[in-house]
Amino acid sequence: MAVHRHVFDRIGEFDEELGPGITGGGEESLLSWQIMEAGFTITGALDVQVEHHLAPERLQYKSWINAARLKGEEDAYHLHHWIHGGMRFPRLMRYYYQTKLSLRRAFAGRRKLDTEGIAPWELSYLRDSAKLARFEVERCRERNYDLRGLRKHNPDRQTVAV
Repeated sequence: MAVHRHVFDRIGEFDEELGPGITGGGEESLLSWQIMEAGFTITGALDVQVEHHLAPERLQYKSWINAARLKGEEDAYHLHHWIHGGMRFPRLMRYYYQTKLSLRRAFAGRRKLDTEGIAPWELSYLRDSAKLARFEVERCRERNYDLRGLRKHNPDRQTVAV
């Protein structure tokens, strides 16, 4: 990703609550949405060659579990703070997905954490469960952005009751 400095002058910086080590990503998605919301154009650079050399352990089952959790948390952050969306009965729905996950895992058999890959249904249930859990926390906070906002609000806002 390459972004001209004048774009950051208009929309602000990357959101420091997202990214590697925090949610595992999502800062580039939010930035892309803000760039488009500000009226800028995003274009592909199809003539650029990029090689990604990922560590083999990133393909292991335990890494997929962690990635699903982080992606769910990122989704909840985007939903509450930027999209201003809601979720009905998040705690009940989280229990629903956790129950489905437990039952499917019981019938599928136990996996070793160092084996490769993960079933799509398991990835989905883990992501949905993490999204619902994180949404329960995020919905108690004031929103960090106006609806589809270009700049993050003052970070000193206090937590509010729901």
